[in-house]
Amino acid sequence: MWQLWASLCCLLVLANARSRPSFHPLSDELVN
Repeated sequence: MWQLWASLCCLLVLANARSRPSFHPLSDELVN
């Protein structure tokens, strides 16, 4: 059951990161 909640949380975080342009620089730094 906890795996389902974890996947949902990950999807929410990704959705928020995509909808908010302020997170793009942070994600770029993490990738690089």
